[in-house]
Amino acid sequence: MGYSNAKLATEEKTEKNITNNFVNNSLPGKIAYRVQVGAYKVRKPLSSFKQLSGYIKEINAEDGYYKYVSEDVKTLENALDLQNALLTMGFKNSFVTAYEGNKRIPLIESILAGLSVYFNLDSYKVLPTEMEKIDFYFKKYANKNIKEVALEGNTCNLGSTEYNFGLSKRRVLAVEEALQPYVKVKINRKFLGEFYPLYKNSPESSRKLNRRVDVIIIN
Repeated sequence: MGYSNAKLATEEKTEKNITNNFVNNSLPGKIAYRVQVGAYKVRKPLSSFKQLSGYIKEINAEDGYYKYVSEDVKTLENALDLQNALLTMGFKNSFVTAYEGNKRIPLIESILAGLSVYFNLDSYKVLPTEMEKIDFYFKKYANKNIKEVALEGNTCNLGSTEYNFGLSKRRVLAVEEALQPYVKVKINRKFLGEFYPLYKNSPESSRKLNRRVDVIIIN
């Protein structure tokens, strides 16, 4: 059984839901992203960000500015989507920042930490946008002294357990093929199916992030 009977929940496209779609709590020591909405010399009440009620927090920075940032999100893709949503809501100075635990790190350093290749529902085709990301990563930023690569395939929870195991395997093999121009070392494969989700499987906006292969570089 595949996805023939799977039903996706519809989501209202309100300003509050646009923000809620991307917010997740980060894990200590893991890479997470925030979107800074603004920085001010004079403290602003959180109520002044009424469209973002519950999703914005205040940071009293060492430079004397009061900075207002989103809750943590777990992927750069989601952070950029959230930034675009905030820009359309009128927060014209929004930009993405990266953190490892509670320490702010350069955005490029967060990219070096790893690569995830995302897939459409019930698909193991590596999309052109993901191929561009692979090319960008390995040509520009990956350490050239790569000793080994691990590929961990994942799915969301739609479909049967057996089907998802097979789908995670097909996704890993597809990514392995995509890496052939860049990687000439041993590749370890893990087919995890639906059993190790990093994100909640509801709503669809977070569930889709479990349809991926994580590329782990061992130097």
